[in-house]
Amino acid sequence: MNTVGKILTGVVAFLGILVLTLSVVMFTFSPDWKGRAAAKAEELKEEQEKSQKLQTELDGLNGTYAKEAELLNANVAALDKAVAAGATDVENLEAQRVAAEKQLQDAISKTQEAQSSLKDVLAQRTDLLGRIDATKAERDKWFDTAVRMTDELNQRKTELSSLLASNESLVADMDRFKKILEKEQIDPATLVGKPLPLDAHIVETLDAETGKLVTVSAGVDQGLKKGDTLEVFRQVSGAATYLGKVEVVDPQADRSVCKVLPEFTTGAIEQGDQVSSTLK
Repeated sequence: MNTVGKILTGVVAFLGILVLTLSVVMFTFSPDWKGRAAAKAEELKEEQEKSQKLQTELDGLNGTYAKEAELLNANVAALDKAVAAGATDVENLEAQRVAAEKQLQDAISKTQEAQSSLKDVLAQRTDLLGRIDATKAERDKWFDTAVRMTDELNQRKTELSSLLASNESLVADMDRFKKILEKEQIDPATLVGKPLPLDAHIVETLDAETGKLVTVSAGVDQGLKKGDTLEVFRQVSGAATYLGKVEVVDPQADRSVCKVLPEFTTGAIEQGDQVSSTLK
């Protein structure tokens, strides 16, 4: 029995004694003490029954209180255990948070390093692309140079072939001239610086408006070659009139295209004008 039960029991006992005392006093001083005593006895019995009932209720309340206290203690113990577990969980979560923050910082550092490396790679890529473009430009330049040199080489080959053909033609012409000179019994040394006897004339003017190009009726067969100069004159009533000088630019077998030299021109050169030559 706890303290509250003891107090209630004492109070009930005190009330019982008080009622008994009052009953005795009233019995002593009351004329109808028997009736009053019987009534008081009945009241005491009722009070005892009430006290017993209250004691029973008190015992029930004490039992309920004990059960509730036991349950409360169990709940408190469970809460303490839960709090301890929660504290452990909090510590674990805090450790996990610290570890996560560290991982995040590491990830940020690695990301920054990756970004820096990416910038370096991009810079290297840009530089490499620039070098590639420069190399391509240099390659294109050398390719153009190779194509140009190939074209020049082909042109030189063509010119060489033409020169070889011209050389063969000149050698043939030289042999033919030698045979002519031998046949005519002429010494070639005596012809240097002397007029070449030509029976030639202006065949046509190729540039009618300016008269800068003409064709004469003499060519390689008559001993003309490119660069020779021809004197042009006109026979009128037995008198020769000097008209100027032309230069051979395209000698052929029996004809030659000549360029009129304006610094020596004294008159208009026309078709039919006569031509003489001096070998260089």
